[in-house]
Parts: sequence; structure tokens; C-alpha cells
Amino acid sequence: MAPKRRTTRLNPGVNAALAAHDATRNGDDSHTSGTCARRPVQAARECSYSEFIKCKPLDFK
Repeated sequence: MAPKRRTTRLNPGVNAALAAHDATRNGDDSHTSGTCARRPVQAARECSYSEFIKCKPLDFK
């Protein structure tokens, strides 16, 4: 017989730790990594098939 599923946390400190983590998480997508120095996000560039082949992708056998 499978054990009953618990819906409460075993340790109340887990809730506090998760709340602290969510409070310090970077949710504004500024990519600062906590350093307050904003890093630019690299734009995706288009690539043709011939350019893709020139970069020599791995050969799978």
C-alpha cells in the first residue's frame, strides 16, 4: 500500500527560505546576476543552412 500524500511542509523554515529566495530573485529580466551591472541580451541572428554546415556540427553515426 502506498503511503499517504502529505500536503503540509515538514519544516516551517522551508516556507521562509522559499519566500526569501523569491524576494531576492531577479524577476525584471534585467540579467544583472545580482551585481547591479546590466548585461545586454544577445540578439539571435539568422543563419542559412550553408553557414550552419560551415561551423562543422557534430557528425552522429
